[in-house]
Amino acid sequence: MNKFVLLSAKIGLAIASTALTLGLIEVALRLTMDDPRSFSPTVLTDPDYGWRWAGHEYVRGRDLHGELKTEWWTNSLGFYDVDHDTARPKGVRRILFIGDSFTVAGAVLLKETFVKRVEEALSSWGGRWECLNMGVSGYGTGQELKLYEKIGRQFDPDIVIVSFCVDNDIADNHPQLSEPRPYFILKNGALVFEPIDVSIIQKSVEKHSKIRQSFFKSCLHKSYLWTLKRAVAVQIRAKMRESPAITRVMRTLGLWKQKQ
Repeated sequence: MNKFVLLSAKIGLAIASTALTLGLIEVALRLTMDDPRSFSPTVLTDPDYGWRWAGHEYVRGRDLHGELKTEWWTNSLGFYDVDHDTARPKGVRRILFIGDSFTVAGAVLLKETFVKRVEEALSSWGGRWECLNMGVSGYGTGQELKLYEKIGRQFDPDIVIVSFCVDNDIADNHPQLSEPRPYFILKNGALVFEPIDVSIIQKSVEKHSKIRQSFFKSCLHKSYLWTLKRAVAVQIRAKMRESPAITRVMRTLGLWKQKQ
């Protein structure tokens, strides 16, 4: 009995000392560094394009490599842009950019996104130009087309530019290669749009929300130390990806995911 009590005391002491050490590290990080965490806006669902962000919500962009940090608000429609009048002002030419997270470019200041750089360059050459950013993270081409039909065309753009990311957009347009989303399916030689049951996406959103709301998970996601742990893991993974031998072994063992 005495041995059991002694062992329990040692285990309790080890747990307490570990918790105290982690707590002191967390306090030290909060006192000596900027907040490394990211914050995303509320997700809205729609059967035609699946999801997009809510309007007038705060976003903090922090890449896990610790290189890029931004803070911004979505506009009234939920995009990373200023608000634009639906009616195109007289004498103004408009370009509408639609794409995924590369078009959003939420890790840099708005003026540094390629959408606003194009606007600045065109304006410096003469004339009045507006470039609208309607990029949404995770979108495939089918979703981008529906977003244009429901929202983008209302702004009467002269030019529509669709950004295509060769890294993942091919998979994002196929129901067996990507997460649930609306798609265009080839049937009898014609493209047929198949909307998604928004409850599927809503369940994913609610599941993510419940994880964040649970006490333990909430504490983890609010922790600087946990965020930095994820950043270190990302950097280690990036280094491992540079080694063909390691990636070959891990893929053979089924331990390697293609997407981050």
